[in-house]
Amino acid sequence: YRIIYEAVEDVRAALEGLGYGAEEVRYVLDTLPDDGPVEVLLKEALKLLAVERAPSAVLNGNGKGRA
Repeated sequence: YRIIYEAVEDVRAALEGLGYGAEEVRYVLDTLPDDGPVEVLLKEALKLLAVERAPSAVLNGNGKGRA
């Protein structure tokens, strides 16, 4: 259990260090699986945040948001 908690805390610290806000970090951590390597969790977190922040025209290049 401690390793899982440490992985989540490492992801939290990395996202905060990159400038993501508390609400964004909380949303992503609630969405991610509870276990896995830090590298995988961080990559997934960044993907989620990129989709959340991207304007819909950027998501697929044709002005239509992804479904």
